[in-house]
Amino acid sequence: METTELGQMWAKHYHKRHLNPDSRNICKSICSLVRAEATIQVGNLKAALAGILDKAGIPTEQFDACEAEESN
Repeated sequence: METTELGQMWAKHYHKRHLNPDSRNICKSICSLVRAEATIQVGNLKAALAGILDKAGIPTEQFDACEAEESN
């Protein structure tokens, strides 16, 4: 799946995640995929993550919020 497709799915499901379990699971999966992709890139993890989120069009604040919810 292309990074831009992840961003499109994110935009569709992010605001529904508190009401729709499927949307929540999709967002959690996207977080996992993005973090895994950033981890395998050589170099600075924070910069790699920011680059992927930027390419996908996923706001960093939304990504961070979703990851924080996942850990609760």
